[in-house]
Amino acid sequence: MDIKKYRVLLSAFELKSLTEVAEKYGNTQGGISHIIKDVESTLGVSLLKRGKKGVSPTEEGEKLIPLIKSIIKNEDALFENAKQLSATVSGTISIATFTSVGTHWLPKIIKNFTALYKDVHFKLFNGDYADIENWIQTKAVDLAFVALPLSLKCKTIPLYKDELLAILPPTHRLVKNDSCDIKDIVGDDFITLLESSNHDFRRVMDNTGLKLNVKYTTKDDYAIMAMVRQSLGVSIMPSLILKNNTEGIVVKHLSNRVYRTIALALVKDETTPLINTFCDFIQKNINEIIA
Repeated sequence: MDIKKYRVLLSAFELKSLTEVAEKYGNTQGGISHIIKDVESTLGVSLLKRGKKGVSPTEEGEKLIPLIKSIIKNEDALFENAKQLSATVSGTISIATFTSVGTHWLPKIIKNFTALYKDVHFKLFNGDYADIENWIQTKAVDLAFVALPLSLKCKTIPLYKDELLAILPPTHRLVKNDSCDIKDIVGDDFITLLESSNHDFRRVMDNTGLKLNVKYTTKDDYAIMAMVRQSLGVSIMPSLILKNNTEGIVVKHLSNRVYRTIALALVKDETTPLINTFCDFIQKNINEIIA
């Protein structure tokens, strides 16, 4: 039997929704039902039951879950070993990245990846959103960390939803509030990135229809935090850049929470075994990476 059918069945057990399974595999709900019925027919037992709250495994299905997981794990191990045997994982990977990923993710990624593949070297291009878009357009790099939505056409792999947060000086009038409503800081001096790099901020403001009093602009995220510490104004920044950097500032959730999606963009039309191995590594270890 096609192992993919077991993967579909396991996803149904875990997600408890055929609609979500269909979205995950780019199929229809009817197509997913057909796949599961095919598995049930082959094995000769009923595996899935439907209820008001979705789907769940039958008693027989519960007993078979460990075996299904084992089959999938063994297939993954088979292909992973075959991949390593068929191509030497070595060479140089050039990556474009913005500050927060370059600071909090990439060091751990590179350390763990090179522990497995010692002959791999990295060339890092650090810049803002505008720099990264330029490197993608000119194909100066193999991969790029980007924030979705991306205006450029290239394959992207979504990795993480990063919340945008308000940052305030410790003496600000709103520090005792549970959250920060954007309309409450409309009159405050606002500090933001250059227009070419403040896509996340513009998206937040487009959704509110409000206009903030932008008094300072800079290309550096850390400069924004330093200015807020000096009570020069307030700002809105992604949570990842604020990780371990909140001394001297107060961080608040926005009343209407907003997120950016960090993704990995495959810049070139054709990928190499090295690039594929690296992308697979990031996807499989993303939970450890963001911890």
